[in-house]
Amino acid sequence: MTVAFQGWPGAYSEVAVLERFGPKVEPVGYSTFEAGVRAAAEGETRAVVVPVHNSTTGAVAGAAEAVALGLDFGLQRDGDVFLRVRHALLALPDVPLAGIRRVRSHPQALAQCAGWLAAHLPHAHVGPGPAEAPDTAGAAREVAARGLRDTAAVAHADAAPRYGLAILADGIEDDPANTTTFAVLLRRSG
Repeated sequence: MTVAFQGWPGAYSEVAVLERFGPKVEPVGYSTFEAGVRAAAEGETRAVVVPVHNSTTGAVAGAAEAVALGLDFGLQRDGDVFLRVRHALLALPDVPLAGIRRVRSHPQALAQCAGWLAAHLPHAHVGPGPAEAPDTAGAAREVAARGLRDTAAVAHADAAPRYGLAILADGIEDDPANTTTFAVLLRRSG
């Protein structure tokens, strides 16, 4: 069974897919929520998982519209996944925390770690990645692919081995109960 999500491998949406459907599922990443919804609606995948709300930073931009689009396309909402979001700071191997001058990630992830980042990296520029890295795993991929020795990414710890990065710190979210709700949209059988 294939299930769509927005982002690169290692994104929290992929983690939610695996949490809901188990290890035998094949998660398929798409560049946008709409592309993932269309994939499920058109039969490329059996379902799509969309992050809709975070307990710390609120509604996820564009998610409500994606869910509404899915319902318009005839997908049915089949419950939610509640994922405890634990952020890690990832960098190239052998780069020390003191060497970090920039931190990249999805804006919500950065907001969820703002206190930790301000306390531990007060001189670093904290900002979202470029348009081609619109999610946490995309930011990790960017650091690795571009060999950015002065830049770290905030992402799920599982993204580190996928992109050859080291974990500089784990559990850097400001709220230890940080949770994201993901809507599950299924294509009707038949």
